[in-house]
Amino acid sequence: MSNKTYLTKQEIVKEILEEAFNDIESEYDLYNRESQEVEHESYSGFQPFTNGGLEIIGYTNLWHMENSGEFLPCLYNKFNALVEEYRNEATKQFIEDNEEELKELGITKDQVNYSDLEEIDSNLANKFEEYEREYIGEDIMFKLASWFYEADNENSDIKGKPSVYIFLEINWEHPYFRRGRNCDFVIEKDIAITDNFKEDFENAVKEITDKLSLDESEQTENKQPESNIKDSIDRKPNYIDSIYDDESDNDRYTIFFSVEPFNQINPINGCKEVLGISEGGNAISMFAQAIEGDHLGKKIKWNDLSVETRKHIIARFED
Repeated sequence: MSNKTYLTKQEIVKEILEEAFNDIESEYDLYNRESQEVEHESYSGFQPFTNGGLEIIGYTNLWHMENSGEFLPCLYNKFNALVEEYRNEATKQFIEDNEEELKELGITKDQVNYSDLEEIDSNLANKFEEYEREYIGEDIMFKLASWFYEADNENSDIKGKPSVYIFLEINWEHPYFRRGRNCDFVIEKDIAITDNFKEDFENAVKEITDKLSLDESEQTENKQPESNIKDSIDRKPNYIDSIYDDESDNDRYTIFFSVEPFNQINPINGCKEVLGISEGGNAISMFAQAIEGDHLGKKIKWNDLSVETRKHIIARFED
């Protein structure tokens, strides 16, 4: 796919996104920052759905956020609940692994927390803290990105005009950070590309990043659909690579994915993991392995699928 529009705006995009991400990085003490161009050219096993763009990524973790008091207002309740869930798992495992020692010291289950353990045995308290750090310390990804679409790109929500989809994604689906698995939060905006692009783009990015400071009750106009993603049934999800249709009555459609581990080629047989389904997914819906090619039928577009089939694919991936 051509990325001519993005190339004319590349320096503007880089300047504005980098500056905005600097503020996010500083506020939430992110690490392992990286910038990457969005793929726009096809190659074996990959079919682009955008016309280029830029993504900036950085990471933090729940342990650091809790101990530094830097929980996101927009996800405060969600992250608190996650910390509690992981802490309970850590406590359960700690009790199982140290059952004899806890009995010898007369420590009850209610006393298995850092404060009580420190009063009894500081070494045991430090050991418990390591369990908490391991369970609670999973990475959280921040991604600020812009995806460009030429006027003829059917994946754009703005039809017939060059446009850009801007989004800020917070994802805790560690370690793959796949969208659409009820482990992400997306703030987004589409804008048409006009002569006032720099001002429009800058305002859109500011509008998006400002929403990080809103608490959950103030996010009403930004509430995500049930799948929590932009990837609705009308726009091809970014984790879908290609779709083949052999027009049969059984496993008619073969869906290839663009994210790990699905996009990894098996070194033994050269296959990737795919989803094979019948129309609507009612008769057949199963993950299997396949090599991409014309033997699977003709390659089709996301919107060539029925609404029921698109819904089924999204639901299966999120499962």
